[in-house]
Amino acid sequence: MLGVASSSRVTIGRAIAATSRHVSATGSVRVARPSVFTLQPQGRFKSTLKVVPPSDVADREVPTPLLFLTASKWTSSPAAEEAFAPWITHFAAQGFQSLLLDLDPEQDLSSITESTELMSVFEKEAIQTLRDANQNPPFPPILLTRGPAALIAQTYVSSRPLTALQLVVPPINNEYLRKEQPQLLPNTLPEFDFEATFPVRVVWSQQELDRQQKLGVPWYDVHRIEHEREEDADESLDRYTFASEEAGAKETQEWLEGEVGV
Repeated sequence: MLGVASSSRVTIGRAIAATSRHVSATGSVRVARPSVFTLQPQGRFKSTLKVVPPSDVADREVPTPLLFLTASKWTSSPAAEEAFAPWITHFAAQGFQSLLLDLDPEQDLSSITESTELMSVFEKEAIQTLRDANQNPPFPPILLTRGPAALIAQTYVSSRPLTALQLVVPPINNEYLRKEQPQLLPNTLPEFDFEATFPVRVVWSQQELDRQQKLGVPWYDVHRIEHEREEDADESLDRYTFASEEAGAKETQEWLEGEVGV
């Protein structure tokens, strides 16, 4: 089991870069400290982009940001600030800036009858929200996402540059998702076939692998990215797994530094 990084730890609540001052009726000054920057593009009120800066006590500041992508309303799951809380805390302490993008398009998703159109709506929403918030870093971001939002991420990377992509506990494939959560996709979504020009990988929690085993998912049913990795190696390979969220964050950092080169 991987250990948990203990040096230079910073909580999300302390990863801030500004304070606001409020004067009460008694004249005392109360300082409010937001846990993160919230960059709400003008005229847009649904999708949100929050920024967690690196800790001011980190040994270095990494120029390549992490982009945590969620679509909490669509997936009925927590937004990045909660879903990746231990990861964000860990990476802030290691000098990384985190962009927390939670997509909620203004368009009525229930009116969309084609899954490809649904993915296109999410992709455009991601691009526009980042653009409106003036979040165009000098280096393409490292994109991390989990669960069904992995479909949005794979749509996004089909046409946008990245430094790296990591899918955490994604659907094994699009058809699996339709069977397990049919409410998410209106019809069949073709499997992705993009050729990545940057490092990509899939990682699994031990809890999810145990769940798949109980459901009788065959051992050979793996994500396309995992299958291509084995083909490139011309041998069967162990899957990337983590026993805890903290361990997952630490192991991801090792991958970023060792293979991605950030």
